[in-house]
Amino acid sequence: MKKIILIIITVFFISCNYKRDKLKIRNNSKIEIGFIPLMIRKSDNSYQEIAIGGIIKQGDLSYAILQKTGSLNKEISEKISSESLDKKLYLVFYPSKVTKKIHQMSGGEMITNPNFKIQKISINELNKMNWEVVYDGQAR
Repeated sequence: MKKIILIIITVFFISCNYKRDKLKIRNNSKIEIGFIPLMIRKSDNSYQEIAIGGIIKQGDLSYAILQKTGSLNKEISEKISSESLDKKLYLVFYPSKVTKKIHQMSGGEMITNPNFKIQKISINELNKMNWEVVYDGQAR
């Protein structure tokens, strides 16, 4: 019985379609937040989601998530280096209570929304920060 359970758990983890990126977000603000990583795509000058963001409770840490297949499978650093117009990561921070609404918005709408906080960061800056971005509620 133990072997069967072990096999089932192993198959589950092997078949998982997601993996962590090295980008970490620490929430030092006073509220629960959500984040979405974007870049400006070279090919059409539009904002594109480059990883799966998430919701972070006050004081917690979260990682950006990559898919093992599809358009979100490359590491953020690789995607920015090869496909970004300005070689910058755009982090969109928003209050977690608007999560349903944000998934109906385009990247351009997120960037221009005055209720969201935007942090624009280069690869060099991310490397200096060891890929850990601290959000304190003051980005823009």
